[in-house]
Amino acid sequence: MKNQWNKFLLLGVIAVLVSCSEEEKEPDPIIGAWVLDDVEYTNAPAGYQYNEGESSTLYGETEYAIRFFEDLTFERELDGIVLTNGGDVEDEGAYELTEDELILDPDDAIGLDTDFDVVEPITERDMILKTTATFSSISDAELDAALDTITTQAEYQAIVDEYGVQITLDVTLYFDKE
Repeated sequence: MKNQWNKFLLLGVIAVLVSCSEEEKEPDPIIGAWVLDDVEYTNAPAGYQYNEGESSTLYGETEYAIRFFEDLTFERELDGIVLTNGGDVEDEGAYELTEDELILDPDDAIGLDTDFDVVEPITERDMILKTTATFSSISDAELDAALDTITTQAEYQAIVDEYGVQITLDVTLYFDKE
Protein backbone atom coordinates (compact mmCIF):
# COMPACT_ATOMS: atom_id res chain seq x y z
CA MET A 1 0.00 0.00 0.00
CA LYS A 2 2.88 2.31 0.84
CA ASN A 3 4.41 1.59 -2.59
CA GLN A 4 1.15 2.59 -4.34
CA TRP A 5 0.96 5.76 -2.26
CA ASN A 6 4.53 6.68 -3.30
CA LYS A 7 3.68 6.06 -6.98
CA PHE A 8 0.56 8.23 -6.65
CA LEU A 9 2.57 10.98 -4.96
CA LEU A 10 5.29 10.77 -7.64
CA LEU A 11 2.70 11.01 -10.44
CA GLY A 12 1.14 14.03 -8.72
CA VAL A 13 4.49 15.80 -8.46
CA ILE A 14 5.28 15.06 -12.12
CA ALA A 15 1.85 16.36 -13.20
CA VAL A 16 2.39 19.59 -11.26
CA LEU A 17 5.88 20.08 -12.70
CA VAL A 18 4.75 19.44 -16.27
CA SER A 19 1.75 21.76 -15.98
CA CYS A 20 3.85 24.52 -14.40
CA SER A 21 6.56 24.29 -17.03
CA GLU A 22 4.15 24.91 -19.92
CA GLU A 23 3.77 28.68 -20.12
CA GLU A 24 0.61 29.93 -21.71
CA LYS A 25 1.37 31.98 -24.79
CA GLU A 26 0.42 35.62 -24.31
CA PRO A 27 -1.82 36.90 -27.11
CA ASP A 28 -0.10 39.38 -29.41
CA PRO A 29 -1.22 42.84 -28.20
CA ILE A 30 -1.84 44.03 -31.77
CA ILE A 31 -4.72 41.57 -32.17
CA GLY A 32 -8.04 43.41 -31.97
CA ALA A 33 -9.70 46.64 -33.10
CA TRP A 34 -7.88 49.98 -33.02
CA VAL A 35 -9.24 53.50 -33.53
CA LEU A 36 -7.13 56.54 -34.38
CA ASP A 37 -7.19 58.95 -31.44
CA ASP A 38 -4.66 61.62 -32.42
CA VAL A 39 -2.29 62.56 -35.25
CA GLU A 40 0.85 64.66 -34.95
CA TYR A 41 2.49 66.31 -37.98
CA THR A 42 6.18 67.24 -37.60
CA ASN A 43 9.33 68.14 -39.56
CA ALA A 44 7.70 70.50 -42.04
CA PRO A 45 10.09 72.22 -44.44
CA ALA A 46 11.18 75.77 -43.58
CA GLY A 47 8.40 78.22 -44.35
CA TYR A 48 5.64 75.60 -43.97
CA GLN A 49 5.38 75.31 -40.18
CA TYR A 50 1.61 75.98 -40.22
CA ASN A 51 1.34 72.38 -41.40
CA GLU A 52 2.83 71.09 -38.14
CA GLY A 53 0.77 70.27 -35.08
CA GLU A 54 -1.83 67.88 -33.76
CA SER A 55 -5.13 66.81 -35.25
CA SER A 56 -7.81 64.27 -34.50
CA THR A 57 -7.85 63.06 -38.13
CA LEU A 58 -5.34 61.96 -40.72
CA TYR A 59 -7.27 62.51 -43.96
CA GLY A 60 -10.25 64.49 -42.62
CA GLU A 61 -12.14 61.30 -41.81
CA THR A 62 -14.64 61.01 -38.97
CA GLU A 63 -13.10 57.70 -37.88
CA TYR A 64 -10.02 55.68 -38.84
CA ALA A 65 -10.32 52.10 -37.61
CA ILE A 66 -8.14 49.06 -38.20
CA ARG A 67 -8.59 45.50 -36.96
CA PHE A 68 -5.79 42.93 -36.77
CA PHE A 69 -6.49 39.19 -36.67
CA GLU A 70 -4.45 36.25 -35.38
CA ASP A 71 -4.07 34.85 -38.91
CA LEU A 72 -1.94 37.95 -39.79
CA THR A 73 -4.68 39.67 -41.76
CA PHE A 74 -6.19 43.12 -41.26
CA GLU A 75 -9.25 45.19 -42.17
CA ARG A 76 -9.10 48.99 -42.31
CA GLU A 77 -11.90 51.52 -42.71
CA LEU A 78 -11.99 55.31 -42.85
CA ASP A 79 -15.45 56.80 -42.34
CA GLY A 80 -16.44 60.23 -43.55
CA ILE A 81 -14.30 60.47 -46.70
CA VAL A 82 -14.71 59.08 -50.18
CA LEU A 83 -12.09 58.17 -52.76
CA THR A 84 -12.07 59.94 -56.11
CA ASN A 85 -13.62 56.83 -57.71
CA GLY A 86 -16.66 57.25 -55.43
CA GLY A 87 -15.98 54.23 -53.25
CA ASP A 88 -15.71 54.16 -49.50
CA VAL A 89 -12.25 53.99 -48.01
CA GLU A 90 -11.84 50.37 -46.94
CA ASP A 91 -9.09 47.85 -47.45
CA GLU A 92 -7.97 44.48 -46.17
CA GLY A 93 -5.08 42.14 -46.62
CA ALA A 94 -2.10 40.68 -44.78
CA TYR A 95 0.26 42.35 -42.35
CA GLU A 96 3.76 41.78 -41.03
CA LEU A 97 4.82 43.07 -37.64
CA THR A 98 8.38 43.23 -36.36
CA GLU A 99 9.73 45.01 -33.33
CA ASP A 100 10.41 48.12 -35.43
CA GLU A 101 7.84 48.18 -38.21
CA LEU A 102 4.34 47.30 -39.31
CA ILE A 103 3.85 46.57 -43.00
CA LEU A 104 0.36 46.28 -44.47
CA ASP A 105 -0.05 44.36 -47.72
CA PRO A 106 -3.56 45.21 -48.93
CA ASP A 107 -5.32 42.99 -51.44
CA ASP A 108 -6.11 46.08 -53.54
CA ALA A 109 -3.93 49.19 -53.20
CA ILE A 110 -6.13 52.26 -52.73
CA GLY A 111 -3.48 54.83 -51.84
CA LEU A 112 -3.45 54.57 -48.05
CA ASP A 113 -0.23 54.31 -46.07
CA THR A 114 1.09 50.77 -45.84
CA ASP A 115 4.50 51.02 -44.11
CA PHE A 116 4.79 52.29 -40.55
CA ASP A 117 7.57 52.54 -38.00
CA VAL A 118 6.56 51.23 -34.56
CA VAL A 119 7.45 54.16 -32.26
CA GLU A 120 6.95 52.31 -28.96
CA PRO A 121 6.19 48.66 -28.22
CA ILE A 122 2.51 47.97 -28.86
CA THR A 123 0.58 47.37 -25.64
CA GLU A 124 -2.88 46.06 -24.85
CA ARG A 125 -4.16 49.66 -25.00
CA ASP A 126 -1.86 51.82 -27.13
CA MET A 127 -0.29 51.64 -30.57
CA ILE A 128 1.91 54.49 -31.83
CA LEU A 129 3.00 54.36 -35.47
CA LYS A 130 4.96 56.76 -37.66
CA THR A 131 4.98 57.30 -41.40
CA THR A 132 5.40 60.18 -43.85
CA ALA A 133 2.81 62.04 -45.89
CA THR A 134 3.30 64.12 -49.01
CA PHE A 135 0.65 66.62 -50.06
CA SER A 136 0.16 70.00 -51.66
CA SER A 137 0.42 73.01 -49.36
CA ILE A 138 0.94 76.74 -49.51
CA SER A 139 3.70 78.51 -47.60
CA ASP A 140 3.14 80.19 -44.26
CA ALA A 141 3.62 83.61 -45.93
CA GLU A 142 1.01 82.88 -48.62
CA LEU A 143 -1.40 81.61 -45.98
CA ASP A 144 -0.86 84.71 -43.81
CA ALA A 145 -1.54 86.95 -46.83
CA ALA A 146 -4.71 85.04 -47.75
CA LEU A 147 -6.22 84.53 -44.29
CA ASP A 148 -8.32 87.69 -44.41
CA THR A 149 -9.82 86.78 -47.79
CA ILE A 150 -10.50 83.06 -47.37
CA THR A 151 -14.05 82.36 -46.19
CA THR A 152 -14.74 78.91 -47.63
CA GLN A 153 -12.94 75.62 -48.15
CA ALA A 154 -13.32 76.14 -51.91
CA GLU A 155 -11.45 79.47 -51.72
CA TYR A 156 -8.66 77.85 -49.72
CA GLN A 157 -8.46 74.98 -52.21
CA ALA A 158 -8.24 77.45 -55.11
CA ILE A 159 -5.20 79.09 -53.48
CA VAL A 160 -3.59 75.69 -52.85
CA ASP A 161 -4.26 74.69 -56.47
CA GLU A 162 -2.59 77.87 -57.73
CA TYR A 163 0.33 78.27 -55.31
CA GLY A 164 0.68 74.88 -53.65
CA VAL A 165 3.87 72.84 -53.66
CA GLN A 166 4.40 69.24 -52.61
CA ILE A 167 5.78 68.94 -49.07
CA THR A 168 6.50 65.87 -46.94
CA LEU A 169 5.83 65.67 -43.21
CA ASP A 170 6.45 63.04 -40.57
CA VAL A 171 3.12 61.75 -39.29
CA THR A 172 2.76 60.05 -35.91
CA LEU A 173 -0.50 58.16 -35.39
CA TYR A 174 -1.81 57.42 -31.89
CA PHE A 175 -4.29 54.53 -31.80
CA ASP A 176 -6.40 53.33 -28.87
CA LYS A 177 -7.71 49.79 -28.63
CA GLU A 178 -11.51 49.53 -28.67
